[in-house]
Amino acid sequence: GVNIVAKLEGRVIGGCTMVFSGRNAYMWFMASRRKSYHFCYPAEQTVIGALRYAYDKGYDHMFFLDAGLPFKRSPYREFVMSFGGKPVAKYHWFKFPLPWLNRVYSWLYNE
Repeated sequence: GVNIVAKLEGRVIGGCTMVFSGRNAYMWFMASRRKSYHFCYPAEQTVIGALRYAYDKGYDHMFFLDAGLPFKRSPYREFVMSFGGKPVAKYHWFKFPLPWLNRVYSWLYNE
């Protein structure tokens, strides 16, 4: 993995951790001091740094992990979607105690 850090005058104002698999880059975690340094857009600078790093290293896709479920309003999901792209989550974390029920729901979802 790689850590991307956004700095202003020597102070860290944002950062993220990226992991890689094959030709894909994944933003695993992101944090920023968006309230203290709102005029500098630290979250945006962090994402732009991550996108630039992934592009420079030749990765084909960038995925934002844990962007949230589409069933309710999510400021973080709306933020990462503002950079373009589309949601591709398969909601693999929904597991039921009956394996056959998981197969039915998976089949219904993927139709």
